[in-house]
Amino acid sequence: MQLSKVELVDIGKKFEREWLFRHFSFVFEPGQPTAIVGANGSGKSTLMKIIAAALPSNEGKVIYRDPQGKAIDIDQYPQLLSWAAPYLRIPPDFTLDEVYHFHHQFKPLRFSHEEWLDVLNLRPHRHKPLRFFSSGMRQKVQLSLALFSNTPLLLLDEPTMNLDKENAAWYKRHVLECIQERIVIISSNEAAEYDFCTRRIRLTS
Repeated sequence: MQLSKVELVDIGKKFEREWLFRHFSFVFEPGQPTAIVGANGSGKSTLMKIIAAALPSNEGKVIYRDPQGKAIDIDQYPQLLSWAAPYLRIPPDFTLDEVYHFHHQFKPLRFSHEEWLDVLNLRPHRHKPLRFFSSGMRQKVQLSLALFSNTPLLLLDEPTMNLDKENAAWYKRHVLECIQERIVIISSNEAAEYDFCTRRIRLTS
């Protein structure tokens, strides 16, 4: 299924009695990569979770629209998005090969299994459980699943937090390849992660 836009309409989120943000509206569209920036605690990750329909808002609504402008049923949202974030986890007992085959059942990647291993540059580790990977290696694997999935919406929260300089450059190279045909939303405080974004949303705490 194709996706023409994601609309946030008068979104508000509070914890206990304190509003994190309120009356927030925005439209995300393909070819207009957007960065969500702001101080720690301003609600960047919370907003990403609301966009992904993984966390309900207290006010307003999130609407995914198809190319004809029709609202898509919320039950179909998970198949339309790919999401990488430090708080998301891949099962640690999966080997790299098992990660590919499991993920590919639900969201096919645009690389074959062997091509994916080469793009990751992790072929020697293909039979190793992820629990033995470094934090940077695990994050690179997670990023690859999001970047290379055949989905119209890409959500990236602090995408290079555990990556060294070489792998941060790897991220930048591959995210730039997909920004024209996908809706790309990046939550970050590191300018190098989103300096190519044409639009910015700044949340204030």
